[in-house]
Amino acid sequence: MLRLFFALCVTLLPALPSSAQDTSLPALHVTDWILGDPDDVGTWGDGRVYVLDLWGTWCSPCIENIPNLTRLQDAYKDRGLVVVGYSWEAAETLRPFVAQMGDRMRYVVVSDTAEVTIGALAERGEVQGFPYAFLVDATGTVVWKGHPEDDDLGGAVARLFTTR
Repeated sequence: MLRLFFALCVTLLPALPSSAQDTSLPALHVTDWILGDPDDVGTWGDGRVYVLDLWGTWCSPCIENIPNLTRLQDAYKDRGLVVVGYSWEAAETLRPFVAQMGDRMRYVVVSDTAEVTIGALAERGEVQGFPYAFLVDATGTVVWKGHPEDDDLGGAVARLFTTR
């Protein structure tokens, strides 16, 4: 049902600008830790910078973007960046996919089969297709959102760290 909702959203809603207003994200709900563990992720505003990437194994652009997210994680992890790949697919689907990706996917990956976080974002009209990412600064404020490649997520991360 939720996938049908997202398909309609992508088709019917106008695109929003990728620069975010001062907003916060709903809490990250996790049913399974696929790569990483709870110690790797705190709460928005815990002093670290987060990229929350909404993705699915069925989404070709999402898969193409995985190496870019890994490069971001590698480049900024020592400065406090945490990339979180968020999917609502079952762990049984995600684990073999992540294993197959190997070193190309070196960031936290979580599953939320209850669709709590994605549901809250959808209710607020925050998701405009897939992949879709949010950049959350150290105070918990969403400072950028959009398609991670088309809208230059890497540039937004770099700008955020030059002002820190």
